[in-house]
Amino acid sequence: MNMNSKSYLSTKYIEIYYDLITKIGYAIWKDYCNEEDYKSTVLIQEKMINNESLKLLICDIRDFKGTTITNANWTNDIVQPRLHNSSLKKIAYIVGDSVFGNFTLTVIKKKIDAHGVLLTNAFKEYDSAIKWLKEEFAEKIAQ
Repeated sequence: MNMNSKSYLSTKYIEIYYDLITKIGYAIWKDYCNEEDYKSTVLIQEKMINNESLKLLICDIRDFKGTTITNANWTNDIVQPRLHNSSLKKIAYIVGDSVFGNFTLTVIKKKIDAHGVLLTNAFKEYDSAIKWLKEEFAEKIAQ
């Protein structure tokens, strides 16, 4: 995070902030999340989306160790319907090699993609993710 950003949460497990220049939100997950921490973090992430009328989000889960299937289902059943009615249009995931983190993503992303309201994609590094967010989004606006 830098001076051109607005922090929503900063702990040793998660960093959530909004870049004032690029207008991209960031959620950098760094470890395993128990049920309480996971839910409160997702709700803070949702607050950022709503407060900033956020259209673009990067979720960095390279160091995320996953969460429970209950939490993944809670995200699908409770949070996703609200995101579908929010300003959010695209989510880019930065993925690593964590089997548990990637499993959580698979459960959540599969349901997001099935609804077709939000565009999602997965990347290994930031440059490709940011390029995808900006290029694809510019094409959608032009239509």
